[in-house]
Amino acid sequence: MCLRTGNKLFTILLLVMAAIGFGCSKEEDIFVRIEQPTSSFKTYIAEPNYPKLRRESSVVLLDSAVYFKNLSDSSQTSSYQWDFGDGTTSTERHPVHSYTKKGKYKVKLITANYNKAFDTASVTITAVVGQKNIALGPNVNNSSIDVVETVRGFLLLGRQNDATVYTEPATTYLMQLDENMNKVSIKTYPSTTRFNSISATNDGNVVLTGTTTGAGQNNQLIKLDQNGTLLWARQLGENNSYSKAVPTPDNGYLLTGSRNPIAGTNGTPQTVLLKTDAEGNKVWEKLLNEEVVMQQAYNTVVENDGYVLAGLKGKGAEGLACSYCDSLVIAKFNTNGALTWKNTIAWAINSDNLWDTKISKLQNGQYVVINSNARGLYFFSATGAFLDRKLLSNTTYAHTGTKAGNLVVLNHEWGNGFRASVTGLSPEGIKKWEGRLDGSQTLQSGGIRCCSDSWPVTIHALKNGGSIMLANRVDQREGSYSYIDVPVLLQFDETGQIQ
Repeated sequence: MCLRTGNKLFTILLLVMAAIGFGCSKEEDIFVRIEQPTSSFKTYIAEPNYPKLRRESSVVLLDSAVYFKNLSDSSQTSSYQWDFGDGTTSTERHPVHSYTKKGKYKVKLITANYNKAFDTASVTITAVVGQKNIALGPNVNNSSIDVVETVRGFLLLGRQNDATVYTEPATTYLMQLDENMNKVSIKTYPSTTRFNSISATNDGNVVLTGTTTGAGQNNQLIKLDQNGTLLWARQLGENNSYSKAVPTPDNGYLLTGSRNPIAGTNGTPQTVLLKTDAEGNKVWEKLLNEEVVMQQAYNTVVENDGYVLAGLKGKGAEGLACSYCDSLVIAKFNTNGALTWKNTIAWAINSDNLWDTKISKLQNGQYVVINSNARGLYFFSATGAFLDRKLLSNTTYAHTGTKAGNLVVLNHEWGNGFRASVTGLSPEGIKKWEGRLDGSQTLQSGGIRCCSDSWPVTIHALKNGGSIMLANRVDQREGSYSYIDVPVLLQFDETGQIQ
């Protein structure tokens, strides 16, 4: 038997054996027409705020419909077999499907005709979480403070109050989110409790800075389990106010903050470092006002052999920090609090005044320093040598180094309103991508209001790569001229694609 093809026509030569006389045989060509079908399709999604409008896309939000438009050859004898890549199938001509877990799914369509000839087409669908707006009600002011990744998903730290009662004090809450950033539970605390940062610990719990006594300062280290239950709280210093606490390799904690001047005296708050043991008891404390003079350090990079932080060195003891007269100080201390190295350079970042100074470490061993009221990125070597300075288009607010070694910066844009945005850069500080929030507000009465402003809060690296940003969107209350905050969470992969 031989087979030759052309113009979708298969020719099959069959040997037909027939007895003629004494073993004679006869050959005949038998032609069988088999039409080869063509398989093809496109994918569409509905616009989130306008569900009747659909656009072609291979990226879809979780639990949102993907509309498959079959462009294959059609006839009464055609059949279709869909494989959506998540274990489900369909035989409809134009099916609709949704995904419940984020990831990439290869969708296949097999188009066959009556004589079993077939063709296959495929498209990869990416299912993403997308932007999560954590509203607690149309009249609840919900202001986020920090977010931390856990083995369960995420913990969102914030404060809430009834926006219709102006005298009602805000209460602190800890909200559990699953891996898709959906609300699982929320635990609220008495009005005397206030938290201002949260970090995951080495034993699967969390530590926070703040107060449980209603004090005017954030002078406590507080440990909670992942359900938000208080394990212990330690007051560490009368005049200290801590901005960040992180675990150390020996299972203790390192706190970064400032020491306020004694009431009735002049002076500027100085940066303070405080090391504790695993139970939160003070091991040593270092006030940076002698061999290293530093103010306004927000956080510290913890390493196996010590701690690196950066801050402001004021030209004088009084007055506001200013970019034209003050200096940037970066320093490393060993695990016992002794100075290892330090460096001081001019700020020169085109800002009227300076706020919190924040530091992160990249995978290449370099440190990046920003000030949360300026546009400058300062790069330092592993030994504190100044390497480079980059200027971004917008004010920096927070930054982080990712698992792949890139740098991601949370920005504050000013112009026609104000809004949070994200800039992705290479390890050398070269801009690669930008990401922005959707500021459209869906109204309870129906319709859309555009466009809400937003305040940047923080950005963190994710364990499996990429980053997660947190901002507070400012929504107008319906029927009122007042506004409420709504936390917004958005994840990016290393290339800036929303996850």
